[in-house]
Amino acid sequence: MKPRVLLPTHDESIIIMRHRDEFPKELIIPYDSADMLLMLSSKSEATKLAEQAGVPIPQIFKAVDDVQHYPVVFKTAIGNSAKGVFFPKTKEVLKGLTEKYQGTDYLIQEKIGGSDYSVDCVRWNGYYHSSVYKALVTKTEGGGTTTQREIVDEPLLELYAKKLLDYVDFKGVCGIDFRYDPQTMKVAFIEVNARFTGGLATPIAAGFDIPWVLYTLATTGKCNDHQNAKIGIKTKWILGDVITLVGRLISLRISMSEMKQVFAFNGFDAYDDYYPDDKKAILGEMRYYLGKLVKNGKLNP
Repeated sequence: MKPRVLLPTHDESIIIMRHRDEFPKELIIPYDSADMLLMLSSKSEATKLAEQAGVPIPQIFKAVDDVQHYPVVFKTAIGNSAKGVFFPKTKEVLKGLTEKYQGTDYLIQEKIGGSDYSVDCVRWNGYYHSSVYKALVTKTEGGGTTTQREIVDEPLLELYAKKLLDYVDFKGVCGIDFRYDPQTMKVAFIEVNARFTGGLATPIAAGFDIPWVLYTLATTGKCNDHQNAKIGIKTKWILGDVITLVGRLISLRISMSEMKQVFAFNGFDAYDDYYPDDKKAILGEMRYYLGKLVKNGKLNP
């Protein structure tokens, strides 16, 4: 039997949609065009679009001399899992980064306080639904891939996510990252992951089964299932926490409170990489990351 639906899970979606005509016409691939995915994957382009849509963004500095206060955020326009993201604390370090990445597209932004939040969204032919999770632990310092998350009720972030997706008329699944401080209510757009996000296990565990929703919409044109994510659901990526701990120890930048959180197992409703009915999954994952470490010498391959 030939497959009916193809659901790309990561950045390979851009390549697949660029070559969509080479796949069977009857094969359903519920993703937007390659041009749309590329545009939203560029942090600089997505930031411009967010501002145009009325979504708050961090202050942008056009030149090193425009920066008055440090640290700031320097990030290349293309990259995931916090690759190409730096937090220079001095003018000299920032200038060195601009020289290193001369000729590539990058952003210099103010550093926003608060925590990392991600809005997982499905938008398809009139259907829209989303949920928000807060990052409790991130694999790399300063953000990036999350290893512990909690579903939270933050309608303001969902509103801003919908404004951006409506503005560009996006079709498919994506995650939109924000920095947000609930105390001051300050929000800042960070980036769009125009694909399934790395924290997908969290909304699924909470009752918002995003792959199933997208599959149903793509094959039937509608989704009548009740898909509201339950607030307070927590999930943990076990191997991600191990990688986090090793990385922090190597850099000698781990606090006791963070170490306790990494070792915590109580209070989680589900795990990204451990399932009682498929215990070999986590072993395969470990082999994969060990191979990447041996080959690339990096914990964030």
